Amino acid sequence: MTTNISNEFQPISMTGKVKIPAQKTVRNGHPTFIAAIPFKLLFEIIERITPDTALEANRKVESKRLPEIGEYFIKEKDTWIFPPILVDTQESLDFEPFPGQQFIMNSDNPENGSMAYRIEGGWLIVDNGKKILKIMDGQHRFMGNLLKYEEITSQLNKAKAMQLDFKNSGDKLNEEIMANKIKTLQANYDRYANETLTVEIVTLVTDSLHKRWFTTVADKAEGINYSAKTRLDEINTTSVAANILANSYPLFLDENGESNIEKHQMLAKKSGKEIYSLGNIRDWTKNIALGTTDKATLKREADLNEENLVDITKVFLGVLEENFRILKDISNHRINGKEFRQKSLLSSPTIIRALSGAFHELCVHKSENSEGKIKLEILTDEVTKFGKMVGQLSKYCDYIIVGKKLDVHPNWRKIGSTKTSSTSEKDTVFRSSGIAPQSGFQERQVLSDLFKKWVETETVFEPLTVPKRSK
Repeated sequence: MTTNISNEFQPISMTGKVKIPAQKTVRNGHPTFIAAIPFKLLFEIIERITPDTALEANRKVESKRLPEIGEYFIKEKDTWIFPPILVDTQESLDFEPFPGQQFIMNSDNPENGSMAYRIEGGWLIVDNGKKILKIMDGQHRFMGNLLKYEEITSQLNKAKAMQLDFKNSGDKLNEEIMANKIKTLQANYDRYANETLTVEIVTLVTDSLHKRWFTTVADKAEGINYSAKTRLDEINTTSVAANILANSYPLFLDENGESNIEKHQMLAKKSGKEIYSLGNIRDWTKNIALGTTDKATLKREADLNEENLVDITKVFLGVLEENFRILKDISNHRINGKEFRQKSLLSSPTIIRALSGAFHELCVHKSENSEGKIKLEILTDEVTKFGKMVGQLSKYCDYIIVGKKLDVHPNWRKIGSTKTSSTSEKDTVFRSSGIAPQSGFQERQVLSDLFKKWVETETVFEPLTVPKRSK
């Protein structure tokens, strides 16, 4: 291998024919370029995507996901990370090699066969007026940051205009306030101009090949599951709280004091010793903190206090342990996860999730200060009422034997939601067979609303139905 290094470097041009320092190789006959490109320049040279619009050769970009992505980049200024994005184009791109920047390996070793590869350093030349680059993978990362950049640009321009107005009118106080705002906005704008994202650009790609490659990337990519993501998540308060509880709360520990929670898979294995998964616990902490309808955005998560959330969740778990004998058996290590799933409906995380939603609405007072920080407080009298309902519910949660199969108490198959208040037509929470409730949004919401009603009526299974909520 020959290696040559050049000290020649020039700033990246941002207008006209853009010259970008890049590496060039050839993959499957397609000239391919790898470069670290400033976000602002990416916004100039990559084709814009219209959110919530069906795309012929890619998945639809969901607008609801985009604000959180841009907010993440701005907030996590010292810890942000995005994977590289993959783009392609039908056209060829000009490339000017740097002198002495060719890295070549040739091998005629009989054992390995004939091998050869070539990597070149040089200037990749892109016409930023044509927008010939299309995203194959990373469209949400791209559009989330593009929209945030445009928002910051607009706010910065307005702030500069207002500062000038205050200056001309002699309003020194507001001029100074606006100057501080401009300073913050300018810093965020400059980050998009200076921070880079790694991009791989494949050229001479037809539409049909673009579609084929996109499908391959989508089908073969192995995403991180919810429990594993929660285990690694040190940003979202509900994840942090879930990890604390999974590693310290007695109900979730085995006889050796080790966590008895599944942290790598979506659900605890049917035959495993673990009682729930880490993703289950995070679902419960989110419900307890924010309820079933308040979305857990990055900002809402940041406004929570982890110690406060852990304490409130412990109250909820304490009520369950106090009223469900089988949870005491688990805490005292008399049964394991496998046995739990053969004995009790409480082994369904959906039941606990619905109970946590009802607990939030009945037993938790959520307040916010002037900065938006959230404080959760327990309503003691309501916790007592909730505990009485849970106590009544306990005798209906043991599985029964019908024939040779496990089954739930017949009352569970009677509950559901009426589609309107004027009709008896009902959607059920439990199917005609099976020993766990359906876990969709509507079924969880119906269960949560029923638990609240039963606290009010002081009698479980009265009523059997509640009106269906809209999503």
